[in-house]
Amino acid sequence: MTDFSQRYADQIPWVMFRNDSGMTIPPFSLVTATQWYTPDPANPLGGSSLSPFFAGTQPGSGSYYSSQPLVNPYTLYITGREPTGPTSNPGPNGMAARPDVYPQLVSLDSDSSASSQLGGPTAGSWSLSTGSAGFLILGAAQGGLVPVRTVPGPYLGQADQLIASGSFGEVDLWTGAKGSESDGGVTFNCYNRFGLLNVGDWCLFDWVDQGWEIVELTTATIVRGQLTDTLAKGKSAPFTTYDRYGNGTPITVNEVLGINDGTYPSGTTLDAFYNVDSQQWEVLQPLQQVIRGTLQNVLNDGGNSTIKATNGRVYTVHEVLGLNGGSIAAGTTIAAFFNNDTSQFEVIAAGCPATSGSGSGSGGGGR
Repeated sequence: MTDFSQRYADQIPWVMFRNDSGMTIPPFSLVTATQWYTPDPANPLGGSSLSPFFAGTQPGSGSYYSSQPLVNPYTLYITGREPTGPTSNPGPNGMAARPDVYPQLVSLDSDSSASSQLGGPTAGSWSLSTGSAGFLILGAAQGGLVPVRTVPGPYLGQADQLIASGSFGEVDLWTGAKGSESDGGVTFNCYNRFGLLNVGDWCLFDWVDQGWEIVELTTATIVRGQLTDTLAKGKSAPFTTYDRYGNGTPITVNEVLGINDGTYPSGTTLDAFYNVDSQQWEVLQPLQQVIRGTLQNVLNDGGNSTIKATNGRVYTVHEVLGLNGGSIAAGTTIAAFFNNDTSQFEVIAAGCPATSGSGSGSGGGGR
C-alpha cells in the first residue's frame, strides 16, 4: 500500500468542520472547535450537512465562554493533508479528527528531538509546541510532522508563585520520565479553589470548563519552621519552612491562640497549619501561661523585675501577693503565671515575712 490514505488517513475517524477563521488553514494543523452543529434528524437529507460538524478557528481565537486567548486542549482537532480555505457557506468544507485512539500527524513548530515529549497548542498558531499540554509526541519529526496522541490531564505542575485560594497564579508544567521530571519551560495561569500553594509546591492541574485550574495540591496542612522576626500576640511575622533538601520557603504566620501579651522571638521553631476558613497560616502553639526561671534583678514588694525562663526567653514578672516590705533576691528561682485579668505575669507564691535584720530582706517568694 503506497497511497497516503490507505497507509494512514483511512485509519482515522474523521469529522467535518467549517473553516470560520477567515484564513487558509495549512495541512496538518491544530484547529479549535468553537461550536458544533447538528443536522435535523427528521430531515433525511440533513440540511447543509449529513452529519454533525464544528466551526473551526485558530487556537486561542475564540471560545464558548471567554475572549481571553486561552486554548482548551479538549476542543482541539487536527486537519488532514489538504489545506482548508475560508468559507462563507453554512455547511462544512474540511475534515479533521482527534487522535484519541489512533495517532495523527501534526505540524511541529520546532525541529526534531521531540519524541516522547508532551506537546500542545499555543494561541495564534496552527502548529504544535513542545512542552505544552494536550498531546504526546510518539515519534521523531519527519518533514516537520510528528505523530501524536491525545493525553488527557491532569498534568504535573509546580507553583511558580504563592497562589492563595480563590485566586489565579503561575504554574510550571513538568514533563519527562516518571520520577525524573523536569521543568517543561511552559507556564500556565491556573485558578486555585483549594488551600494555599506556596512557591515550589507540587500540584496537578487541568482544563476545567472555562480555563486551567488546579485540581489537586500537595501543600502540607501543617508545617514546621523558624521565625525570622518577632511574633507578638495577635500579629503576624515572616517564617521559613525547610524541605528535606534544606531548601527554605518563606511564608507569613499569624498568632491567634495567644492568651498573654508575650512574644515569640526571632529564630523560634514553631508548627503552623493552614486555616482554610481564614485563608492564612496560623501558629499551633499558644503563648505560655506558666513560666519558671531565675530573677535577673531584685523583686521588691509590689514591684516588678525580669526573669530568664527555662525556655531561654526573658519575661517581666510582677509581685502582687505582698512581701511585707521585703524583697526576693536576684538569682532566686521563681514560678509565675499569666493573669488574664491584669494581662501580666505574676509571681505565684510569695508573702513570707522578711528576715529580721536582713537589710533588704528575703521575701521567700517562689515557694
